[in-house]
Amino acid sequence: MPVSVEVTPRYVRRARQISQERMGSFEDNDEWYSDAGEQGWGHEAHKRHFIGALGEMAFAIYYDLQVDTETFSRTDGGSDFRVRFAERDASDETVEVDVKCSPAENPDLIVETDSVDADYYVQCRLPHGPPENDERTTVEMLGGATKEMLLNREPRRSLKYGHYNYHVGPEYLLELPPPGAVQPIE
Repeated sequence: MPVSVEVTPRYVRRARQISQERMGSFEDNDEWYSDAGEQGWGHEAHKRHFIGALGEMAFAIYYDLQVDTETFSRTDGGSDFRVRFAERDASDETVEVDVKCSPAENPDLIVETDSVDADYYVQCRLPHGPPENDERTTVEMLGGATKEMLLNREPRRSLKYGHYNYHVGPEYLLELPPPGAVQPIE
């Protein structure tokens, strides 16, 4: 079920560049940045952005999509890609996809209860951790979950940060659609 994607050094450098741009935009938003702090949400902020950008890069490589490089002062609105799932929908419905990535070995898909804005979520992991240099790395896409799957879960309170999250364990994630079944929205 997991899909391994090789991210070349060129794309690792691009992910690092995207993460630095995002880091700058978040630092400009003093209120949000002070809430999370440099060590907020479990990782140093620059590493958190880099890990996320690597997950997005892997999704884009696997499905032959364009990576969203836009930076925002606080959030991207909850989605990284706008696509159509050919096998999932017979309609022309746009599916908003949010890619999550973690260096943990067997991470849950975790989405804050106030941030369930996408239609479909993809959980990735970095089996070798984030690369220290701009070397080739592997990203494993573990599976996906629909918005409904998240909303049907009992929220859990984050003991460290106080907010509530929905969790989907890796064993409950859906198999990802094959590459030809995901089409970009132009």
